[in-house]
Amino acid sequence: MPRLIWHMDRLDSLVVAMFGLVVTGGVSGPSLRSVARAAGISPAGVVNHFGSAEQLWGKLAHRWMNDRRARFYHVTTLTDLDRHLAEAPDAVDDAAFDFALAEIGRGHEGVALAIADLRSAEREYLARVLPDGDQTDLDLLVAVTEGLRFAMSLPEAALPIPRAQAAMQRFVTRLIT
Repeated sequence: MPRLIWHMDRLDSLVVAMFGLVVTGGVSGPSLRSVARAAGISPAGVVNHFGSAEQLWGKLAHRWMNDRRARFYHVTTLTDLDRHLAEAPDAVDDAAFDFALAEIGRGHEGVALAIADLRSAEREYLARVLPDGDQTDLDLLVAVTEGLRFAMSLPEAALPIPRAQAAMQRFVTRLIT
C-alpha cells in the first residue's frame, strides 16, 4: 500500500478512535497510548509515523475540522442554513468532540490553529447568508448559529429542529430588515 494511503487510513483510524475516547471519557479521555490502542496501532508506530503527540493532535484536529468545514461549504442562503440546522441534532457526539477539542486546544497549538481555521471558514460561509451585513451582524449570526447547534445537541431537552429553524429565520429576517 502506498505510504500516503497508509497515512490517510491510519489518520482516519486515529480520528475515529480519538472521537470515541473523547465522547465516552471527555477531554481527559484521550492519551497518545489510548488513542493508538483504540485504533489498533502501536504507540511507537504512531509516534514514528506522525511525530510527537503534539503533531498528532494537530493532524487529528485538522482532519476533523476539514470534515466539519465541508458541512458548511454549501451554506449560501437562509434555506441552506435551515438545512444545516436540521442535520445538527444528530451530532450530539460531534458537539461533545468539538468542545473537547476546544479544551485540548488550550494546550496544543496545532489544535488551536485547526479550530481557528474552522471558525474562519464558518464565518466566510455564513457571510454569504448576509450579503449586505456588516461584521457585527456576522458576529451575531455566527454566535446564534453556534448557540442553536449547541442547544439542539444537548442529550437532555434538546431544542427541536422546527423551533431552531424558526428562531434562525426570525433572527436573520430581523437582521436584514
